[in-house]
Amino acid sequence: MHKPVGLQEPHFKADPVFTSATYAQRYEILCRRLVLERHYDAACLALSTNATPTGVSHPSGDLAFTRFVRELQATATRFLET
Repeated sequence: MHKPVGLQEPHFKADPVFTSATYAQRYEILCRRLVLERHYDAACLALSTNATPTGVSHPSGDLAFTRFVRELQATATRFLET
């Protein structure tokens, strides 16, 4: 999850930003792009471990669960007011 991984491009060229990126970094980029391109109102990225007990982390503040919930509440409030 935290080690850079290679790209296989058999059908099309991948975005250069993904070159030498970890899976976690790729998901972070995906979540941010979905919000920035207004496909989603908000996104949350939670990473977990295989350890016992499982550890959960949010690698960046803008994709943290608390921010996601605040945006979800604001969207629901706007919806109910219309």
